[in-house]
Amino acid sequence: PFVPVLSPGIRRRVRTLIAQREARHDLWGFKDPRACLFVDIWQTFLPSARYLVCLRHYRACIDSVVRRALAAVRSTSDRGDAVVQMELASDHDAIGRSWICHMLPLLRLMRRQPERVHAVDVGAMSGSIAGDLNDRFGLQLSPIPLADTFEPGLFRADDEAEVVLSPDVAEMAERVWQALLDTQSASVAAAA
Repeated sequence: PFVPVLSPGIRRRVRTLIAQREARHDLWGFKDPRACLFVDIWQTFLPSARYLVCLRHYRACIDSVVRRALAAVRSTSDRGDAVVQMELASDHDAIGRSWICHMLPLLRLMRRQPERVHAVDVGAMSGSIAGDLNDRFGLQLSPIPLADTFEPGLFRADDEAEVVLSPDVAEMAERVWQALLDTQSASVAAAA
């Protein structure tokens, strides 16, 4: 469990950011994987928020982190940074544990407040999800093709990526993945 302490200054900054966004936009959102770690805090600031949860298999996430780290090694002249990136790329268990830590708050959110969450398995996505979000949350989003949303060379959802995990990390990651998919399926069935 991770319970961050927010100073009054940070709280004011968050409230100001939210007020600025709400003054400029009828509907707004943000995407940042680190937000998973703070979903409970975001709910206190945005009590009526709705969430699009993009589920990506842990193997695909580990592969993505490794590819980004290796690309950083190739593009840096800083030997110290290269060593750090190589250490990151070689520790699949640490990346897998990080994936688990990011997914557990989302799993709690999906279970506790399914009416506020639309979860999609990115490995099964093929087109725009705007229609699903419009139906689920009563929105009027315009569809944008998935191919226009991601750089094709960077995005892969390959759950067969070559990663080596210790048995305990692999077992826990698989349990979390299955719980996410089961919760997603139950939520879709309840919404239908």
